[in-house]
Amino acid sequence: MKRGILFILALSTIAAISYQLMPTEQGRYEARNTVTDKGLWDGAKEAREAMIADIETGEVNPELIMRARRALERYPRNNGSKNLNLGWESMGPSNVGGRTRAVVTDPNNPDILYVGSVSGGVYKSTNGGASYEALESFDSNFAVSAMALTGDGRLYVGTGHRYDTFFGDGLFVSSDGGETWEHLFKPSTTFSSSDDWIEVNKLVADPVDPTKVWIAYGGGLATYSYGDADVTPLLEPQYATSVEV
Repeated sequence: MKRGILFILALSTIAAISYQLMPTEQGRYEARNTVTDKGLWDGAKEAREAMIADIETGEVNPELIMRARRALERYPRNNGSKNLNLGWESMGPSNVGGRTRAVVTDPNNPDILYVGSVSGGVYKSTNGGASYEALESFDSNFAVSAMALTGDGRLYVGTGHRYDTFFGDGLFVSSDGGETWEHLFKPSTTFSSSDDWIEVNKLVADPVDPTKVWIAYGGGLATYSYGDADVTPLLEPQYATSVEV
């Protein structure tokens, strides 16, 4: 009899504890900012549907999508170049590695072009791109990632590219078409992965002020006017990869 009573009491205790541990309708809300958050995927789904939806109905029609794919597969891949009568020829350089990250044209002389390569430095053409020569004067850091030609004729060159681990050496400027260079800003410690100036991702010449250049770099977004002692920060300490003016 006593064992039976004890068994019943034990069951009652377990049941009471289990009831207290059960979730209630008044649960506590906690915001989720991870990739498992349903809201994030709903947003991605909405963006995807906006890209593939019928422009007239706004609905996603799988049959129309498959029809477009089949039509695209039948379309000759080189047909576009034939229609435009374009022919392509590799102009090099073939002896230096690195991707082309920046191309600028002199607005006063379209035959003058400057090209920057991630591990090849700066190249210049004076015949509209028919041929290029490496600027031997620019030999401080060959990890060229960005360039801009401001209205006053100064050529700015930014170095460093994070995703290829090519550490840069800051920002340079030339006032004589690449004959000589000024080293405006540089990392406090050479090849320091934590310094802002090891990567200059984008340079844009200001369309109004001929002395100003916009800079997206490891320290954020900033502007610089030639002759100033330092940059003018606009967004910091955010890491900036691009800027358009």
